[in-house]
Amino acid sequence: MEQKVVLSEPKPLVLLGKGRIKMKIAICDDEQVIIKLVKPKLYEYANSHRIDLVVDEYYSGEALVTADKNYDIIFLDY
Repeated sequence: MEQKVVLSEPKPLVLLGKGRIKMKIAICDDEQVIIKLVKPKLYEYANSHRIDLVVDEYYSGEALVTADKNYDIIFLDY
């Protein structure tokens, strides 16, 4: 099955009140334990660097591609 990937222009990060930055992150891995290890580390880093995160989890590449969402960072098969 061939899927066409269209890359869009990067959007600037959204600045929130008091200098905070909002980021959308996706983690995609078929091993649930990896996602459960990475996600708390992302929140720990974000909290110490004034970043508000939205983290979505995907357990297959197909689910990520068909999600029709844009992300600032995507972690694939960590």
